[in-house]
Amino acid sequence: MLGSVSIAELQQALSDEDANVSVHAADALAAIGPASAPAVDTLLKNAQSSNPRISGHAILALGAIGANAKAVVPA
Repeated sequence: MLGSVSIAELQQALSDEDANVSVHAADALAAIGPASAPAVDTLLKNAQSSNPRISGHAILALGAIGANAKAVVPA
C-alpha cells in the first residue's frame, strides 16, 4: 500500500507544468482510490483547468476517491 508520502508527491505532481505529468499523477491517485482524499483540493483545481486532458483526468480521479471527495461538492 502506498503511504501518505507517496500521495503527497503525487499531489505535488498534479501541479507540474507538463500536462503529461499532471495527467499521470491524477491517474495514479485514481488507482489508489479513497486513500487519495488528501489530494482532493488539488484535483478540484485541476478539474477546472482549461486543458481538457488535465480536467478530465482530475474529474475521473475525484470519482475514484468517491465519498471522501464529497467535501468538494456544495450541499
